[in-house]
Amino acid sequence: MDELNINRLIDDALDSVSAIERANPKPFLYTRVMARMAEKRSFWSKAAMFFSKPQIALPAIALLVIINISAMLWSSKEQQSTIPASTIESGYATMNYSFDNMTTEKK
Repeated sequence: MDELNINRLIDDALDSVSAIERANPKPFLYTRVMARMAEKRSFWSKAAMFFSKPQIALPAIALLVIINISAMLWSSKEQQSTIPASTIESGYATMNYSFDNMTTEKK
């Protein structure tokens, strides 16, 4: 029984191959392919095609995000430590800005 079933499946597979027709390309396919191959591309169009690939674009965006985050964290640490403790203790960091001594001159 199994051998009969296998032979029928083989015959069905071979019969399906006999019904295959030749694939026909769309009109002017050869002309379009040859025109695309002959087309000269500028540096910028090649660069745009290269960077628009997902394999390049996604890691580049991730790298930019990492650089921005690290720059923000690094600059915030640097701003916190820009005033030495001796300057704060001596009073230079707490200058008194008064507007009483300002004069206005008219020309």
